Amino acid sequence: MLANMVDNLTIHVEDTNAIVVYFFCRYDISRSFEERTVIGALGRQILRTIPDLSGLTVADKTHLSSDDVIPLLKQAAPSSSRIYIVLDGLDLCARPDRDQISTALNTFQQVWKASICISYRSEPDVTTDIPQLLNTINVPQPDNKPDIEAFIEAELDRYINSGVLVLGNPGLKHEIQDALIKGSHGKFLWVTLQIYSVCSTMTDEEVREALENLPQDLTQIYNQILERTLLPGQAYRANIFKFVLVAKRPTTIHEMREALSVTPGDTDWNPSKLLNDVYQPLKACGCLIVVDEEELTIQTVHPSVDMFILTGEFEAHNPSRYLAISMNDAHTLMLSIFIT
Repeated sequence: MLANMVDNLTIHVEDTNAIVVYFFCRYDISRSFEERTVIGALGRQILRTIPDLSGLTVADKTHLSSDDVIPLLKQAAPSSSRIYIVLDGLDLCARPDRDQISTALNTFQQVWKASICISYRSEPDVTTDIPQLLNTINVPQPDNKPDIEAFIEAELDRYINSGVLVLGNPGLKHEIQDALIKGSHGKFLWVTLQIYSVCSTMTDEEVREALENLPQDLTQIYNQILERTLLPGQAYRANIFKFVLVAKRPTTIHEMREALSVTPGDTDWNPSKLLNDVYQPLKACGCLIVVDEEELTIQTVHPSVDMFILTGEFEAHNPSRYLAISMNDAHTLMLSIFIT
């Protein structure tokens, strides 16, 4: 939605001297959560709109902090400048970084004619930072309960009709619907993962037990999915996540099949080691790994899965705790396969 806002603003100011800058924090790039990265990116975009920067006095430093960036912008952009700032994902930043970003944005408002749009989760630890800005207006996300209800019913019907979800008592479908609607809080990803989890049950009693103990956050859901997904392909699971995390573009099915079939350090290729069916190991990842059937590429179902794997947010008793890996582990594995 905010990407569309940036596009519309750019068109709106096309014949004016107004400046449109933006920054989107990303789950999969930890540096995007840092105050220096956010303010630096906004500052760079502003400077790129200035035709002549020859008169700027730049501090003799290798790395500029946000405290250095704003004085630099004051030299380049006159106080009469109209600046539109769009910032997505402020809630992903740590509290100290959020405080510094909010302070910097407040300075933008005081120095220039700056209009700022920020998206964030409406939670107390985040909303308390926003009052630092001037003339704030909070616009809550529209109620999407009707959409969630329709989505839940359509998905349950689809899984029941395809035989993926088998219920002894057809009336149990309504119990599932009620539980998911009550616990969703408007989150489609949460609903999707819960339905997948329910589909892995074997009896009506197991379904009801699952509904009574629905995980409330994504970390709990991911743990539950990996706990229940104990398949023969589990031995490949850690490497699958490593390949997906380290890839600069979505990994193809063919590439994953070959990568999983290579033994690092063994330079003698044995065709009999090539996986006959790469989809079997992928099943060990549950719905946390998805395959684009048109492009035949593999990626995680949501960026939060990447963070879940990298931060090792597992319960101590969780048998999948060996999945707690680092990007260094992933790069090392990929490099060893390339060399082999």
